[in-house]
Amino acid sequence: MASYTEVMVSRVRPQWLRRKLRAIGLLILLAAAAVSTAGCSNQSLTVKAGENCPVSAGKARDVKNAAASSSRLLSASVPASKGLGCVYGGSLNPAPVHQIILNSVKASRLAAVLRQVSIQNPPDGPVNCPADTGGFTVIAFTFTEAPDEDVRWDDSGCQTLDNGRVGTTQIANDSFGRFQIVEADVTR
Repeated sequence: MASYTEVMVSRVRPQWLRRKLRAIGLLILLAAAAVSTAGCSNQSLTVKAGENCPVSAGKARDVKNAAASSSRLLSASVPASKGLGCVYGGSLNPAPVHQIILNSVKASRLAAVLRQVSIQNPPDGPVNCPADTGGFTVIAFTFTEAPDEDVRWDDSGCQTLDNGRVGTTQIANDSFGRFQIVEADVTR
């Protein structure tokens, strides 16, 4: 028959071993996370409506605005004097596929609907999205009485809009659908 000490040692050793293995597993997980995010970038892209689209989006995953609002996509409340849409093919093709020049009427119409888009987080739980090609569009606006502003539109998969400070999703967001309708109309 085993002594009390032998029984306690046999119980302690597996707990110690489990803790050690758990710590090793955690270190492996953290190392894998560091490696997987090593190539990620938080670079931003700035587009000027009065110029051509940048020849490459590079690794940019966001836009940068000096006056970006944290409560809506566009902070300027005045009509836009012009706009530019830079359509990029995706993360594997960061060069612009084409650019869309918007006159003041079309730019103002698109800016007005962007101001109306409700800021929402994605819903909790699983969501089915169409295929995400990584394609995105940067829409730049020039305002006569306010700083220029850019909005990034991830236009495949579960679509999103972002101004560099606040973003929203198309999921269960009727106002996002209104933006898509106006965008399709003004870019024809």
